[in-house]
Amino acid sequence: WTDYAQAIETRRASFGETGDEILLRVLPTLPPSLTSQVFQVTHARRRILAPLVANNQVIGMMRVWGAEINETDIPAMTALAQHIASALDRTRLFAQLQKRAAQLELVSAIAAQTGAIYDADELMRQVVHQIRERFGYETAGILMDRERNELYVAAGLGELAKRQGVPLRQPIDRGIVGWVAHNGKSYLARYVRADPRY
Repeated sequence: WTDYAQAIETRRASFGETGDEILLRVLPTLPPSLTSQVFQVTHARRRILAPLVANNQVIGMMRVWGAEINETDIPAMTALAQHIASALDRTRLFAQLQKRAAQLELVSAIAAQTGAIYDADELMRQVVHQIRERFGYETAGILMDRERNELYVAAGLGELAKRQGVPLRQPIDRGIVGWVAHNGKSYLARYVRADPRY
């Protein structure tokens, strides 16, 4: 993995030839003679490793093997890696824009419904269903403060459906949900169980 670490650090493509000691680490269960033959047949000894860089960040790695590969191929492989990185980044940005547009469309639809639905429970149920349907989230819910310092699931799908109408029975200033309710701010927990507020 040293060559990968170097490519990430320098953000430059490199040419190299794989030695037998590397082959043994890659294919440890094969006899050394057979391992060497495999790499000779597949021309995997000679390689160029090029980082995929987008917005000054390494987002991936391109590795090519071949009997005819040499150092003079580095500029072409660098350019190819850059084109790949740019295309991947454009795809990611487009997906983000689509998601944002869908979110704004949902906000608009909910705003339109508030004038037609006068039952708060029904409105919350429809909102939760639309969130899950449009974005494919496994779980969605709305938690309310029925009494002071006690949250309950007013509408829920997925895991929260089992807790609908049941108090969470935790102080409103504890846990991720409590922190959001207490501070009135949105919060993204990427890994819930590892989050310090969990």
